Amino acid sequence: MIGFATIEVGRGGLPSCRLCVPSVPMAPRSSADVVADVRRVAESWAAGPGPNIALVGGDAFAHPGLPSIVSQSVALGVERVRLQTSGAPLAAHGNALGALRAGVRHVDVVLLAGDSGNHDALCGTEQAFTAAVNGMAGWREASDEDRHPTVLTGTVPVCRHTLVHVPAAVAAFARAGAIAVHLAVSAHAAADPALSEWIGAGADTGVVNGIWVSVEGVRPGTVPSLHERSVYALLNST
Repeated sequence: MIGFATIEVGRGGLPSCRLCVPSVPMAPRSSADVVADVRRVAESWAAGPGPNIALVGGDAFAHPGLPSIVSQSVALGVERVRLQTSGAPLAAHGNALGALRAGVRHVDVVLLAGDSGNHDALCGTEQAFTAAVNGMAGWREASDEDRHPTVLTGTVPVCRHTLVHVPAAVAAFARAGAIAVHLAVSAHAAADPALSEWIGAGADTGVVNGIWVSVEGVRPGTVPSLHERSVYALLNST
């Protein structure tokens, strides 16, 4: 697996469950501080192919200095730049192609559910799911237009309200062309008795659709390892 060093560009602006934590606008870090972190990563990289950075913590496209941050990262020798986003900015004219031509090749989109009714209700923003789907399509179109190979991945923040939507969210990412989905489980969701059932269903959905599912925030042994589930599902589908 290719590793990425995570660098915060700020806080807020990404979909979050409004029943757990009210969403807040993006509060960006200074561009100089972000680039300083990028420089430290680039100069000390010793983790295989790279250096690679993931700009996280808030919607990268909401950072006013994003174009400069990306261009300076490339100039510092960063090989792979990943942006985390709600997906909606990728649907805006020129954003996807502009990011691609600046040097971005990896995009990670955050969804709370796999349909507009539930995703929009959970994040409190109308048309948010449709915008995310359109943005992911825009990213693929930009890749085709500019003839650059790109990567699309997804993240699902798993709380006690989004837990039941995990399988549908994984399926939505698969339809959008994502190659992997990361399930970030909150402490409250990790204690839910139904955790194993829904995370397992999400993993099975990944197997069926040929998309890798990883999990963060669960105790070892809480759910079967995804590798074991994948092998089991593949053996029993023949």
